[in-house]
Amino acid sequence: MTSDSPDAPMIASWRQFIAGRAGLLLLGAVSMPLIVIAQSVDSSAAPPMLAREAPVQSCRIDPPRPDEATDPQWVDRLEALLQSAACRSARWLDGLLGPPADIGVYRGASGAIEPAFLWSQMEGLQPQLRFHADLPLPQWDQRLHAFLGRFDRDEAVSERAEQSGGIPRQFDGIDDEQTLLGLGYSGPPHRAGGWFSSSAGTSVALQPDPFAKANYNHVWPLPFASVISTKQTAFWEYREGFGFTSHLAFDRILQTDSAGDSQWLLRSSVALNISQDTHGLRGYANSSLYRKLGATRAVALQIGLDRESNTQVAIGTFGALVMYRQSVWRDWLILEVRSSLAWVRDLRTDPRTPDWGGGCALELLFGGGRPLGAL
Repeated sequence: MTSDSPDAPMIASWRQFIAGRAGLLLLGAVSMPLIVIAQSVDSSAAPPMLAREAPVQSCRIDPPRPDEATDPQWVDRLEALLQSAACRSARWLDGLLGPPADIGVYRGASGAIEPAFLWSQMEGLQPQLRFHADLPLPQWDQRLHAFLGRFDRDEAVSERAEQSGGIPRQFDGIDDEQTLLGLGYSGPPHRAGGWFSSSAGTSVALQPDPFAKANYNHVWPLPFASVISTKQTAFWEYREGFGFTSHLAFDRILQTDSAGDSQWLLRSSVALNISQDTHGLRGYANSSLYRKLGATRAVALQIGLDRESNTQVAIGTFGALVMYRQSVWRDWLILEVRSSLAWVRDLRTDPRTPDWGGGCALELLFGGGRPLGAL
């Protein structure tokens, strides 16, 4: 199977399915070295110019007229309001370096917001809110963007925890949700299948916790509708110091329908992490089976474990979860429901305790935004 095989975009589409202004000036001084490094690494490929639309005078984005959309109309108004706010924020921030560009450029601002309700036997009911916004900065750099969102820090910065999207992971609880803002850079992909990215930022808190990280991603298409992908992450955090995370994933399409669309997908992932704050390796391993149920629905079964070698128990938690996702009313409004069962052990002398859990969430993607995930 070659790099331009039709199976690679199908797997990429599956990944999209699954799967707090002035302070940003200070963050620019932190992230610019990463951008310079990225540009030197990617010097073989000149960054493409942003496609300029006809000049637009306002960031206001009107929702479809009643005769062009189905009920409920509030969904379209909310999506247009969020995208308009992101557009105005991007234009203001980019304008700090000079007269801003045409409004049409900033209409590329996008993001997602997802309220969720989670429950587990150990933690009880926990309402959660995750969101992010990606703001283009064409006057700073064509491949640079600002971000603001609420993430699991272990997912977004060190990446030693699996990206869980809008609903946080339930195998090992919810303990590190933070609002982060900063700058991100994504280099152009090389013909060999790799690309470089970096980001720098801080938490929005009374005691800020700044960070910087750089990623190198690579994808290898394989025969039999399979793909191997790797990500190497070097990072620095104020609280943990320097660290490194290595991630490996294997995807394989198990079955397609008569039209060639994938119906069953198997994905296995493993990640190992070490930092100045740890005395051994941390990470996770899991395997997931996805079943597509038409164009707007899917179900998944996952088994996994979390490793924490600098504690008394090497494998603190392992378990399984079932997840169901479906678009409701609009393609960009996604309902997610999940149920989980985990076995938790904190001390070597403790017995393994079963912990039932469940959750539901509604994820709204605005401006053509990506599902919630890493920076």
